[in-house]
Amino acid sequence: MTAPSTSPKTIISSIIIAALLALTACHDQPTTSAPQNQDQNTTQESSTQTNEAPEVNPLTITYLANEGLLLQTGEQTVLIDALFRQGVTGYATLKPETLKTLEAAQSPFDQIDAVLVTHKHDDHFNADSVATYLKNNSTAQLVTSPQVADLVRAALPTADQTTAKERINSIEPKRDQVATVNVAGIKIEFARLSHGSGRFAEIWNLGYVIHFTVQGDEETKRILHIGDAEFNHETTQPLEQFALNVDIACIPYWWLISNSARTYLTETLKPKSIIAIHIPPAELTEITQQIHQHLPDVIICGKPGKL
Repeated sequence: MTAPSTSPKTIISSIIIAALLALTACHDQPTTSAPQNQDQNTTQESSTQTNEAPEVNPLTITYLANEGLLLQTGEQTVLIDALFRQGVTGYATLKPETLKTLEAAQSPFDQIDAVLVTHKHDDHFNADSVATYLKNNSTAQLVTSPQVADLVRAALPTADQTTAKERINSIEPKRDQVATVNVAGIKIEFARLSHGSGRFAEIWNLGYVIHFTVQGDEETKRILHIGDAEFNHETTQPLEQFALNVDIACIPYWWLISNSARTYLTETLKPKSIIAIHIPPAELTEITQQIHQHLPDVIICGKPGKL
């Protein structure tokens, strides 16, 4: 049987239809731009993560009572003048629950590297309180005067005296000298500052400059605490050796309401920031107004908490 012949017109029509179908198929193909955009987004996200600022452990200062402060940055922690009990009438004392937690070396007081005590007065120090803390925190070191150190040694239980005594640092700098110790990588400078005349003349009052390493900061932070220093030549002479241009100066309020002491502080020592301490709670409002009249940026220690 002979196959039917195909006309030229039929062949041309078939070619046109096939071409149209092929062109339609090309338009129906899925786009490949989406994966490319996804790669770009991933690259941008990765770039953002890479450029994130490093974690910074800033310096934090917590006011506890009177002149008691907790200084913290990263893994470095220092406690100053906070281990006392009954205090002195008219001045702030720790809340009972805070004192209990502190002496037990429980959080946030469990990682303290250095315990500093400016002098032996009851609103700054209690020998049993310090001895209890040293017993409960087996790594903390005490840096203080011989007057305070001797009282703490006497208060330690016999069983704890050997180990704890090794962590008591008492250096006797002369009036015009500055001593230095290093505790857990923290440089601590201190000097004897005057507590006044008469019955206060025999009191060893130490001023400290604590050097903190703040992660993410190129320079250390220097914190000054002068205890109950009296404004006189016996105080200013050593201060000018180690306490010029500190980052933060913790100063008893009477310096800040005295024209001469305030002028010396701001024009000679020139701290970047000032914290007012040792303010009687009953006089907080009045003293705050007096201070801020001349130094409006001074931080006032009133209620316990982070400053």
